[in-house]
Amino acid sequence: MHSYQEPKSPRESHPSASKGTILVVDDNPDMLDIAKTILEGSGYGVQTANNGLDIFSRLEEQKPDPIILDVMMPQMDGLEVLRQLKGNTDYYSLCQSSQRGLLPPVP
Repeated sequence: MHSYQEPKSPRESHPSASKGTILVVDDNPDMLDIAKTILEGSGYGVQTANNGLDIFSRLEEQKPDPIILDVMMPQMDGLEVLRQLKGNTDYYSLCQSSQRGLLPPVP
């Protein structure tokens, strides 16, 4: 029988991350590297994922403080991730896009 385990808190998984852990999701590896460098340099632990589907396995491993999402990604875009997380108060998400006028309200 498989027993449910709570995801590790950010500080348990990344003890050196005194400010907490941020999950950054983007299909552009350069953007992931830039975000990781900036956030780690500011004292945050950083998890990364390459697409929206990868987020859910990461959330089983560890509960990040916020989630930063790209809007346009393959397999599952950031807006669909927000729809699936909507109503789950365990997660705070921020969706970002480099294109103007791309962010409609999430139903």
